[in-house]
Amino acid sequence: MKQVKNFGEFINEANLVISKDQMAKLHNDGKVEVDGNEIKFADEAINKTANEMLTDAYHKALDEAKTYEADDNADHTLEKYLKEMASLTAEKMYEMYESSCNEMREGVTMEMYEKACNEMKESYAAKMDEMLHKVNESVNYDDVGYRNKSINSEDDLISVINSFDWGYEMSDSSSTYDRGNRVKDAVRKYIKDKRIKVEKLKPRLSEKGIEVVDRYFK
Repeated sequence: MKQVKNFGEFINEANLVISKDQMAKLHNDGKVEVDGNEIKFADEAINKTANEMLTDAYHKALDEAKTYEADDNADHTLEKYLKEMASLTAEKMYEMYESSCNEMREGVTMEMYEKACNEMKESYAAKMDEMLHKVNESVNYDDVGYRNKSINSEDDLISVINSFDWGYEMSDSSSTYDRGNRVKDAVRKYIKDKRIKVEKLKPRLSEKGIEVVDRYFK
């Protein structure tokens, strides 16, 4: 009796080998017969783009990162996990390039390898620079919630209040909205903990800072 397996089950069985022609048929038809086994993609995977599957992988990586940092190993940090994932991504991108060249061209030469790797490095670095630029443009230096700083003095408090932008309330970005709330909560906590009378701050505040105090911290 022919056994039906999805592709995930298939690739985990070392005793089965799929050829390039069979893989091509699997991609074209959604199923292929290998050694008496009918192999098929799961229905939900057939219509997914690579971008959609990468998004799924992102959510899985997020869960793994939380578990990784929460275990008993002090060396396991989110930053270390990100570095390992970046390294793995680079490895998989090259493997994909090599496999594509072997299937569609006559293999990979050293010149092709070096050019592709350098272009991928440049693309990755450019995207990282772009993201850093966006963050630096959208976040004030005194954004205590984002920078993981704290308000340690009245001077810090004045600086944060004067630079506070209540435009975050109208932002369609959840990260911008959350960031604004974190700053607001940090200011409120410092005022409460130090028992500061906000009216006494006004002589040191800018016109905008006074409006911020009247709006949020009275």
